[in-house]
Amino acid sequence: MEKVKINFTENEVTVITSFVGLATKILNVDHIINQGLTITEWQFLCNIMEVDVLLIPDKRGNITPISPSAVIKKIEKVVKQK
Repeated sequence: MEKVKINFTENEVTVITSFVGLATKILNVDHIINQGLTITEWQFLCNIMEVDVLLIPDKRGNITPISPSAVIKKIEKVVKQK
């Protein structure tokens, strides 16, 4: 499996880890860490991430709304280029 590197913002990482936390209750964590996600697992994660927005608090307590769809599009753009 070819691996690609994507630079995420801190808020995007928070979105991803929030949903991966949910997904790891169902998906195999060791597999994700060592081998990445299969297409089926990625589709499953995308389905979980079909919420409109997550409210991410910063270190000062300000709330920033972040759309998971922006993260998905960023990943899919890189994947399509490969």
